[in-house]
Amino acid sequence: MSGPDAPVFAGVDIGGTTTQVVLCDEELKVLDRADTATPARTGGRAMIAATLDALAVVRARTPGRLAAVGVGAAGVVDAAGGHILVASDSFTDWAGFPVTAALRTALGVPAFLDNDVNAFLRGEIACGAAADEEDVLGMTLGTGVGGALWTGGELRTGAHGAAGEIGHVPGFGD
Repeated sequence: MSGPDAPVFAGVDIGGTTTQVVLCDEELKVLDRADTATPARTGGRAMIAATLDALAVVRARTPGRLAAVGVGAAGVVDAAGGHILVASDSFTDWAGFPVTAALRTALGVPAFLDNDVNAFLRGEIACGAAADEEDVLGMTLGTGVGGALWTGGELRTGAHGAAGEIGHVPGFGD
């Protein structure tokens, strides 16, 4: 189904330097995308405003009715509660920020949140390089280092939502 009433879904990756937005159809085919700088030092409200601005650009170019938005965000998240639990020093006023509530209010559609690497790995399991795999370790390298663990056919989040988060493992310097 296409046209102005066809459902489209927004996917958002809020990283330390860049926020990426895509619009997809029901089969997860990417219809359009936009990138913008992440104002990480300006705070949660500014990061959501930048996300909404980028989303407005792709929505203006792409027909369809926005049905939902999913966000992958850097840091340890409370996916059920829709907010950031712990963020690195790269982000000002991000820990505790109510991401899904802000997006639901602004857009009037359901909003979902997960850690950015968890979201990446879910995508690879659903329709990417790791489709149909039972056990996968996903790793990303960007502004920070992230990890996610998929074993026995499901995502492992751990007791505090940080399973696989290798970026916070202490290392040894000079």
